Amino acid sequence: MVMIEATIIRHASTPLNEKRIIQGSHDVDSSGISIGLSDRGKWEVDRLVDYFRHQDFDAVYAGTHLRVSQTVEPIMTVLKGSPPLVRDARANERAVGRFSGVPYDQVFIGHHLDIVGYLTFIHDPEKIDPSDRLTNHVIQPTDYSGPSEERRKCIERCYSLYFDLLRHQQGKILVVTSNVTFQNLLGILTNNRARLTARQDNGCINKVTLGIPEDFNPNKPKQAQSRIEFLNYTAHMR
Repeated sequence: MVMIEATIIRHASTPLNEKRIIQGSHDVDSSGISIGLSDRGKWEVDRLVDYFRHQDFDAVYAGTHLRVSQTVEPIMTVLKGSPPLVRDARANERAVGRFSGVPYDQVFIGHHLDIVGYLTFIHDPEKIDPSDRLTNHVIQPTDYSGPSEERRKCIERCYSLYFDLLRHQQGKILVVTSNVTFQNLLGILTNNRARLTARQDNGCINKVTLGIPEDFNPNKPKQAQSRIEFLNYTAHMR
């Protein structure tokens, strides 16, 4: 049995996060202004830098969104041993099409989900069925909407990233990503893709330990054993 320790961070806060507006995979707002970190987000990054100072990792994976870049780059400057930083679009946030730029409270939520759960588990954000309120048929595409990503495609790229993480046997990996993509990645890491989501505050830290049998078959990922060390850890920001 080989062990892998995966630490996963949700990026720090952006102005749209604070206004409770769905950002999706966009790097600019509806006015075309780049969506970097807010003042609160920059403060959160400072706390993350203090937390990770002199910690060592074999590799760091991070999405390519601006908000992720502004979160991971300061952390990289304080890690022990200068591990490689892999900028990987597979860690990017899910594109949610017509929901981009929509305030949370305009989205009808059912089945005991929250907004993150809804955007995680909806199969096709572009599906509009007037007979089904859960499709939020009153929300129409705008010039800002952009493309959307079907859930199966999001899961496929998360699995692809997961199998790359497994290459770091007996290693420690840091991943910086976004909320909906984290939910899918966590489900894969823990062999649990039930309709559950884990709260993820901006700048929070999660840690999962994986036990990989020496005869691990990538076609049967449930062979891996996992233990959640902690979820949504935010004590470093108090």
